[in-house]
Amino acid sequence: MTTLGKFELLSELGKGAMGTVYRARDPVLDRLVALKTVAPALLAQADSRERFQREARAAARLTHLNIVTIYELGEAEDGTLYIAMELLEGTDLAHLMAGPSQLSRDQKVRVVVDICRGLDYAHKQAWCTATSSRPTCGSPPTGR
Repeated sequence: MTTLGKFELLSELGKGAMGTVYRARDPVLDRLVALKTVAPALLAQADSRERFQREARAAARLTHLNIVTIYELGEAEDGTLYIAMELLEGTDLAHLMAGPSQLSRDQKVRVVVDICRGLDYAHKQAWCTATSSRPTCGSPPTGR
């Protein structure tokens, strides 16, 4: 099994220019997490490491129903930076909202309102932090 730090990597959830997100298992607490890593090419840039750590710390200060919980910021032995966060298992929001789905128009509006509430809270709490990244959104099966 592939590991990163103490985490067991189970599968890749997504990959983009900024890095990769894995479904992982924390063996110490015996729970599943989303593990976000930074692309190695970005770490070569002068301020990328500090920016990633600053954004993780800012996100870790946020406690809100519509924002995932940050569990840990770390660095693996090979220098890979990662953030371990709450894993939301459910339907990808882009898929859920696009085209015909099982959601009614009113339910879709409620999802958008919930996202706005989370973003509003984050903006008010971290007003002095420059965290300019696209929000990653999903719809957990529990309706959280």
